[in-house]
Amino acid sequence: MKILVNLDRGVLTTEGLEAPVSCDVRNELNGRRGVNEVVFTLPGGRPYYPRRFPRGTWQVLDIRARSDPYRAPFFIATDANQLVDEWSTVEIDGVPQYDKPTGRKVVDKEYGLHYSTSPTTTGCIKIINRADLLTLVELIRAAWKRSEVVNLEVS
Repeated sequence: MKILVNLDRGVLTTEGLEAPVSCDVRNELNGRRGVNEVVFTLPGGRPYYPRRFPRGTWQVLDIRARSDPYRAPFFIATDANQLVDEWSTVEIDGVPQYDKPTGRKVVDKEYGLHYSTSPTTTGCIKIINRADLLTLVELIRAAWKRSEVVNLEVS
């Protein structure tokens, strides 16, 4: 099974499903992430500014049930990853804040697909309609039952 996502058009298509998606990321490039809203790489826990879901072909690895409002009711995990700039931080009143780039690159993983009540993500593909996410989960599960590999092609 192949899931196609065109980030510029904001659409996901697969097996009869056409769903609106977004990947609106707040970072230093657009000035929409505050210096006290530090994000850390997964895995590794290194501070970085989030980036959009990386373009390319990735494998869907897992469907994880979630109860938190940001990624509920499911998070569709992929093997997508990319190198990002690591940032140093300073603590002000016990709160980490972005300081400056360290000049090092670090790997960020944990890119996936999910529904969210938030208008933005930290790089994941947000499926706009909860019902579309539920349909996608069922399509992926059905493909896995047929022993198919599920790939995600992001352009």
